[in-house]
Amino acid sequence: MGSTNFTVLDIGHGNCSLIEAGDSMTVIDAAQGSYVQDILANKCIKKIDDLIISHSDKDHVGGAIAILLDDEIAISRVHLNPDGIKTTATWDDFRTAVAHSMAQHGTKIITAINSDTDDIEYTDYKLEILAPSSIDCMTGPGSTGIDGKTLDANSMSVVLRLVHQESNIALIPGDMDADTLKYLNDSQQCLKAKVLVFPHHGGRPGSGDPENFAEEICKSVDPDLVLFSNSRKKHNNPIPPIITGIRGSNCGAHLACTQISETCCPNEEALSNDHLSNLFPSKGQSKKHSCAGSITIELNGPDTDVNTPLGPHTNYIEQFSSRKCII
Repeated sequence: MGSTNFTVLDIGHGNCSLIEAGDSMTVIDAAQGSYVQDILANKCIKKIDDLIISHSDKDHVGGAIAILLDDEIAISRVHLNPDGIKTTATWDDFRTAVAHSMAQHGTKIITAINSDTDDIEYTDYKLEILAPSSIDCMTGPGSTGIDGKTLDANSMSVVLRLVHQESNIALIPGDMDADTLKYLNDSQQCLKAKVLVFPHHGGRPGSGDPENFAEEICKSVDPDLVLFSNSRKKHNNPIPPIITGIRGSNCGAHLACTQISETCCPNEEALSNDHLSNLFPSKGQSKKHSCAGSITIELNGPDTDVNTPLGPHTNYIEQFSSRKCII
C-alpha cells in the first residue's frame, strides 16, 4: 500500500489542501487563479475524488473554477453548502463551472456538509465533519442563528478533521470564527489534532477578539504544528495578537507560514529558496517569498512526523531575528 500524504500548498493569500492516497485525491478549497490547476497538471493528476469547498469566499473557491472547467480533470463529487446571499462574480462563475463539470464528467453535487453529515471515508483515511451546525445549515448565510446572531460565510465555514489510523492528524477549519469555536466547545466536540491550519490566514477571526480566539483554539486543538497559509504582500499575516494568543495557550507548537511576512524580513535580498521542498511548487518561490512554502506530511497514524518536514524551515528562519514564529 502506498503512502498517504497531506499537503498544504503555498498558494499566497488563500487556502488549498491536498490529500493523496494511492490513486485517490481529495482537494479542500482552492484560492483564486489557475495555480492549483497548474499544479495538478504538472503532477499529471486527472481525477479528483472529492472537491470540498469550505465556504463561498474567493480565496477558498476562486481556484476551483479553473479545475472544474478543465476537461482533462474528472471530479467525482463536489461538497459545499448553499450561500443564497453571495452575489460575487466569482461565486457565479463557480456555479457555472460546476454545471460544466456535471455535464462533462457527471460530477455529483452534494449541497449539505455539516456536523450531522456522515464522515467522508476512504480506504486509508477519513475526514470528520465537525461544523457548521446542521441547524444553522437549515437557513444558511444571511439568516439569524438560534443564538440570535447573523450568520455569514465565515460562521458557516466547514470545519474538517483528517484522521489516519484512528489518529487525529489535522484540523482544517476554513475560515471558522469565534462563534463556530464556541459552538464546537459548547457541544463538547474534541478538536485535538497534530496540525492546525490556522483560520483566516492568521488575520482577524470576524468579530471575535483575535488574541482570545488564538489562545482558545490552540488550547482546544493542542497542535504540534500551526500552519498559516498567507501571502507576503497582503495583510502582513499572521497579525501580532494571533501570535500572542498562541503563546498564551502554551501549546508549544512549531509555527510556520507558507510565505514570509514583511515584518519577519523586510529585506528582499536576504530571502532564499534553498530550503523549500520540491514535492510541490510554492507560489512565492518565483520572488523568494516562500517561508515554509508548500508543506507535505506523510501520514503514519499516531507516529506521524510533523517535525522532520519542517526541519529546513526551522534552519532557514533562524537568521531572521524579527521572525514571528518564536514560541
